[in-house]
Amino acid sequence: MNKIAINVLVMILGLFFWLPSAAGASTWTQEFQTDYAGTNAVYLWMNPTAPQVEFEATTFGGGHTGWQLVSNHPLQQFMEGPAEPAGTGGIFSSFSGSQPFSFQWAEVQWQGSTYTLLGSGTGIWNGGWNFTDKTFTHSQDIVHLPLPASALLLGSGLFGLGLLGWRRQSS
Repeated sequence: MNKIAINVLVMILGLFFWLPSAAGASTWTQEFQTDYAGTNAVYLWMNPTAPQVEFEATTFGGGHTGWQLVSNHPLQQFMEGPAEPAGTGGIFSSFSGSQPFSFQWAEVQWQGSTYTLLGSGTGIWNGGWNFTDKTFTHSQDIVHLPLPASALLLGSGLFGLGLLGWRRQSS
């Protein structure tokens, strides 16, 4: 066999194995709401034992206009914003992958460096949502993300440059 025939055969075999997996994958967006008054942070974790689905992105609208996605990872997300009343919608999460799947969630109220866990559980999708499962194993993972050390380093460097410029100007 010549090189061209081998390359064509490899491409056909690659498509043969890739197409079935790509056919089962899809991307969709679901709107969620906060269920507890005073929620100012939401955490989501995909089921790590069978992550058939990954988080793609999250956007905010409705009552969550001041919110932002702080950490976006395919298997976990952390978002925060101003405290909202119970039943406020407008958290739009995008998922990709095959179904069914499950993820754990937590609604938190941060006050300074301490938090109150307002509600948590497991969301299960199997053709429809089921949030009756109260299994929650991520209490130790609820952390308020600190200012990164690189931001402190950048700030001190800019301060030093400003001080150096001020000293040169006064000489």
